[in-house]
Amino acid sequence: MSHRAWPAPLAAALTLTLGTALAQSRSAMTGITLPANSRASANAAQLRQAAAQLNSVARANKISGQCKRTEAFTLQLDDDDAIDDLETGFRKAGYAVKELPSDSDDELAFTLRKGQQTLVATIAFGDTTVLTWCAYGPANASTVPATRSATPSAPTASRTAARPAPKPITPPVRAPAALQPTARPPAVTAGLGGLYFRLRIFGNTTIEEYFYFLPDGQVTLVLPQGGLDPLDQRWLAELRKRHPENMASYRLEGGDIVFSIPGKPPRRESFARDADGNLSIGGLFTKRVARFANGQRMSARYSYAGGASGGGTSVSAGSTLILRADGSFSASGVAGASMSAGGQTETARSSSQSSGRYQLSGNTLVLSHVDGRTTRHTVFPYFLKGDPGDYPRWFYLDGAQMKLMR
Repeated sequence: MSHRAWPAPLAAALTLTLGTALAQSRSAMTGITLPANSRASANAAQLRQAAAQLNSVARANKISGQCKRTEAFTLQLDDDDAIDDLETGFRKAGYAVKELPSDSDDELAFTLRKGQQTLVATIAFGDTTVLTWCAYGPANASTVPATRSATPSAPTASRTAARPAPKPITPPVRAPAALQPTARPPAVTAGLGGLYFRLRIFGNTTIEEYFYFLPDGQVTLVLPQGGLDPLDQRWLAELRKRHPENMASYRLEGGDIVFSIPGKPPRRESFARDADGNLSIGGLFTKRVARFANGQRMSARYSYAGGASGGGTSVSAGSTLILRADGSFSASGVAGASMSAGGQTETARSSSQSSGRYQLSGNTLVLSHVDGRTTRHTVFPYFLKGDPGDYPRWFYLDGAQMKLMR
């Protein structure tokens, strides 16, 4: 089973040191022995979400049947060798292990087969490592429902867990181009455009995933930078050149959406949309982001704070943005880091301040700084039901979740 490293996040990375296994626990459904201190999830919503994600993996890999029963575990793993130990445990329990293609660098997908039993499984790496699997049976079997969640509660800032350097992955052997099947041209889907995001929950970690649908049947799988009014074409060209894995074509096929990334197998997820313009992708509520009014003025103060620690190193950062009704702004930021090694500790700290005029329209914030610089930012508001006042509780600035300070 190959190992994948968690990609570098837009904000700070959180490093978590997990304990070494000293005792063992066992899955009631499979009899497979798991590392020490593994905790089974009894959260019904988390199990439904896991079932929906596993069903998407199964459909993408043409695994027939439906999910009959799902288990989810928070694992305690100390390094990549522990993943190998886990795989060895699968084999000792009599399961044949086969890795499945995955477009995500933060997740392993695989099947476990034993006799007539087939499990589809994933291991997701985050603040905690989460193992989920589902037993598959005939289509008329009793299933765990995979329902779309309601409008998500207040999202939390994205965090990631640093992983040890991955072992080399042997690339798959591909047939000559002449023997490869002809790819189906993607369909341009009318009415599907703009920026959406969904939340994926791995244990105690919430990950924000973005989709920006373009009118030509393409979609970016990361948050565009430089604003959306209009989209920065230089940024888009750079993304295509340097990070083609974050661009895909898409098409709707029945009740699914199929993402196609050059050089990778198609990724198929369930798809639906509601009357409000929101989507369900992979069984997860996927919200169309709101827009600010053209030329909007605000009188509000927003703040962000975050940090990371682990391995003798800690990092913290904070920023504040003040928007005034007269069109002026002020911004400040501070960052600090410390590293301990050999009984010595080194620290570093930096700060910045700026002010000037702002223009806020749609999903674009333009800051004209007093030093002559002009910067463009991708922004969107996030209101919660029951929020008092005219301003959103959350102000997303280039993916950073800033909170309204009352």
